[in-house]
Amino acid sequence: MTMPDSHFAAQNPLHIQSVKSSPLCRMQANRGANGFTLTEIVLVLLLMAILATIAAGKYIDLQRDAQIAQLQRLAGELRSGLVQLNAAAQLPSRLQPLEQTKPNAPTHQVLLENGDGYHVTLTTDKALLDGGEVCHLLGISPTRYEKNQTPSAYLQQGYRCKFENDQSSYVALESLGNRCRLQFDPRNQQVKLSCPDKDQCVCP
Repeated sequence: MTMPDSHFAAQNPLHIQSVKSSPLCRMQANRGANGFTLTEIVLVLLLMAILATIAAGKYIDLQRDAQIAQLQRLAGELRSGLVQLNAAAQLPSRLQPLEQTKPNAPTHQVLLENGDGYHVTLTTDKALLDGGEVCHLLGISPTRYEKNQTPSAYLQQGYRCKFENDQSSYVALESLGNRCRLQFDPRNQQVKLSCPDKDQCVCP
């Protein structure tokens, strides 16, 4: 025979009292009277902070990936420009000899269809682009650079170009700095992304 709840309550007053005084019951009572409890508010704020941190990290990653993609696009444009330059160097009408004033100076200027001339060194099989012409060929700078020349104000905002020496010329994004940049070797015309700062490298 099943005992009624009233009879169970009468026989177990301590059980009823302990249930009513449990933390869950007090929380529900407080919520009913005053809205959310302090504990609930703290938990919500903590959760929001965690989600914001995750979202910020994802945004930074996406921004960095877009910047690296921009450097990769420039690398592709530079390689394409080198092909066009070598094709134009095969046409005598596009070649102009340069006066040799310094050792290892460019020997000729090659004219492309856009009307601009680019300094090269002619070899038996190809035209080697001068290291100071990288940003010029990419359209970032209207003229070539001398070695170790400080970038001028006419550079497109956000780019930094430098002709370091006969072995290195680079294009960097100010936002990435030395964590990844476009590197050009004038000796073998190699184009690649590189990281001078190996500890913080983000290049693929």
